[in-house]
Amino acid sequence: MTGLPSTQSQGIKFALTSGFSVVLLLLAVVVWLGLSNMEAIQSQLNRIVENHNVEPAAECYGLMYDIDRWVISAAFDHLSAHPSCVADPHQLWTINLSGQSICEEHFLEFFTEQFRNKRVPARNICFEITETTAIRNLGRAAELMSTLKAMGCRFALDDFGSGLSSFNYLKHLDTDFLKIDGSFVKDMLDDAMDCAMVESINQIGQLLGLRTIAEWVEHEQVFTKLPALRIDYAQGYYIHKPEPLPARRSGSRISA
Repeated sequence: MTGLPSTQSQGIKFALTSGFSVVLLLLAVVVWLGLSNMEAIQSQLNRIVENHNVEPAAECYGLMYDIDRWVISAAFDHLSAHPSCVADPHQLWTINLSGQSICEEHFLEFFTEQFRNKRVPARNICFEITETTAIRNLGRAAELMSTLKAMGCRFALDDFGSGLSSFNYLKHLDTDFLKIDGSFVKDMLDDAMDCAMVESINQIGQLLGLRTIAEWVEHEQVFTKLPALRIDYAQGYYIHKPEPLPARRSGSRISA
């Protein structure tokens, strides 16, 4: 650990500029906590992963744009090195965008450069932005969506229903997928209000011609309920748990 930065923001910057993996990005945050015992480090890493603590810290220090750039660059490097991953025009690789990236004036320039240099088909890329981020930056989000969709990319509105939901906003956002917030999905079998929220969000999405995705599908019972609600896709641990990118993928399609 000697020689690593001593503050949380510097730790994140160090990991990004060094081209480190996500694990080392997390480790750089742990350095800030002053831990040296490996058991304590492992315990803290687990808590960071479980509680998603990297993103709030990065947002606080204005570093989410840097992280977004790193993620996009690393993802495009992988796809460029493995053309079979983008051979199927229906296979989507989704990348989350933060509010800082949406508002960053140089983001489009960076993104266009990535496409030009790494020759990744835009048709295979889908960007996700949260409902709250879209509402807070409505004009900029709508402009970004319009520009990137003209290039061939697709968009998903993430965590819909978790923020200041207004179905009226959907009419102003050129999105392709509507992701129903998992806080409603996970308990919809036991909570009538949650089930009603899932149904209403899905119905509006379908009316607008959007494909709907239920988040946080963690059990078979929830999964088997979705077809009756006419929800298009499911995402969650029941479908597949997160895992590192393999060197190659076969032709199998990835769930949305």
